[in-house]
Amino acid sequence: MLPIDVHILTMPSDRADWSAALRADLDAEGVHQHWLPGIAGEHAAARAAGFKQGSAEFVSTACPDDRILPGTYAKLLAVLRDNPLAPFAWAGEQDTEEDTAHFIGPPRIWAEGYSARLHRGSPMHVHGVILYRRRLVEQALPIMERARGAAGFGSDWLLALLLADPTNPLLPAEQQPVHLPIVARLWRHHDSQAHKLLTHEGFQEIRRLAGIPLQYLSVIRHRAPSKAKSTAAPPSIRTRRCGACGG
Repeated sequence: MLPIDVHILTMPSDRADWSAALRADLDAEGVHQHWLPGIAGEHAAARAAGFKQGSAEFVSTACPDDRILPGTYAKLLAVLRDNPLAPFAWAGEQDTEEDTAHFIGPPRIWAEGYSARLHRGSPMHVHGVILYRRRLVEQALPIMERARGAAGFGSDWLLALLLADPTNPLLPAEQQPVHLPIVARLWRHHDSQAHKLLTHEGFQEIRRLAGIPLQYLSVIRHRAPSKAKSTAAPPSIRTRRCGACGG
């Protein structure tokens, strides 16, 4: 097993077949899984409870409606071991329709690597599969847990901001997050996703908690992804999808 604890927050509305597919993905990854109930309207508190599960040196999260591509966590672990001062490493993602076989827009990867400017302005820069160092997450949890209500739905962004410290212009490159520019997860889009509840006021509260100065309080907006469909899913995940879901 890899020295990685991954927690998954669940809700009564979760689809059993989607959860089973993710569980199979994580079984193949060789990580320690912690499935626990979410807390309605209190995402930060639920996330903090998840991070406290287990004792592995590295921690991560997964959503029961998404898919993790093979080898993701081993690759992220290697990146962090090669960069011992980096607070976390993250890999990219592909937005998909509910069937995960039809893509929405291009993959979200960053060939240029981490950008403090992009990270300050949008939660979509550091977004995908993130592997953190447990000791740093534990230090940041008390602040993350202050994100209540609408701001709580942006608590993943807040945690990454706290660990990356993107407001520090003197931070050496070796202490910044490291990006693995591959598609590591398929982000399944559907109507009941909680991240849609993050309001403008929630955005502002996340920035305040992260200590971002006023001059950075502008949201980097992107065009909505194209709805043009493609059937070209990664061969590895399509093969495993058939095995997990019978599709």
